[in-house]
Amino acid sequence: KDMTPPKLVKSEPAQNQTNVKSKKIVLEFDEIVLLDKVAEQLVISPPQKNMPEIQAINKKITIVLKDTLQPNTTYNITLGDAITDNKEKTALKNFSLAFSTGNEIDTLSITGYVLWANNLSKAKGVTVGIYENGDDSLFTTQIPLRIAKTNADGYFRIDNVHEGEYKIRALDDQNRDYKFSLKNEAIAFLDHTVRPYAASKIEVEADTMQVDTTQILLDK
Repeated sequence: KDMTPPKLVKSEPAQNQTNVKSKKIVLEFDEIVLLDKVAEQLVISPPQKNMPEIQAINKKITIVLKDTLQPNTTYNITLGDAITDNKEKTALKNFSLAFSTGNEIDTLSITGYVLWANNLSKAKGVTVGIYENGDDSLFTTQIPLRIAKTNADGYFRIDNVHEGEYKIRALDDQNRDYKFSLKNEAIAFLDHTVRPYAASKIEVEADTMQVDTTQILLDK
């Protein structure tokens, strides 16, 4: 069996390309590719009000954004494990592409976990978003600046974040509008703001390494 996933050969725009003006993204691979459950796995930051067009033909995947590109903004397109080869359906894991409409690429990240408040189990497929300012009511009126979805472990990673201070909200988004708009949508609030920052790499002994994780509870 061919257990090797498809390999990206070329993309337009290129990974981390700046000053991008086109809303059409073309991904070219070394073999014929398919898209599996792409509607569930496709995540675009900043969030799009209109669903983009996406199709796989032979060795290429084409994505056409419908929203107007924001100026001086880093875009991140994540396809998760949706890209597979044609024969064995071997998936290309955690695929993402970043580009900027300005002169710089934002490179900071915010990570954490989302749990169900009633039993502390892992919350899968939940949308986590960040907001720059405003009170808690913005959860119902504004879409987040950037988003990510939790995996099977409840883990999320929001990439290409600009330096600043953010509020974090999680939403079991039933109607894909990125807002708390339905009574049956579960929500979560982190009780403090976060400020991502760049740090120098530090070598440490394995037995002294400590990991500080953020957990937020999702409640109905």
